[in-house]
Amino acid sequence: MQSPKRLILLRGAGHLVFADLCEIGSSQGGLLSVAAVLHVPVPASLVPLASDGRHPPDLAPPLAWPVIRQAVTAQLRHAFGFDASTAGLTGLGTAYPRVVAGTRPARGT
Repeated sequence: MQSPKRLILLRGAGHLVFADLCEIGSSQGGLLSVAAVLHVPVPASLVPLASDGRHPPDLAPPLAWPVIRQAVTAQLRHAFGFDASTAGLTGLGTAYPRVVAGTRPARGT
């Protein structure tokens, strides 16, 4: 990737924390329960992916979404020249202390 790049570390986040896969049908028991009700077969090899392998105390995706939205929006606004400063990317650890483990410009920038 070309600069500017940024790395934001999220505490206990799974690789699908950016998506809502874990939240699909959460009020009905989760994605696998919805698939069972609809008689959609799910291969055993895909079952672990339906929960992103998330188990307490891992970070629940909805807790990460506010900081993800903030960081992505601020980074894109800066990269595309809408915002000259990176002010929208500062203080993330303070604003989201339970979620953000650290931030820094990515290596090579």
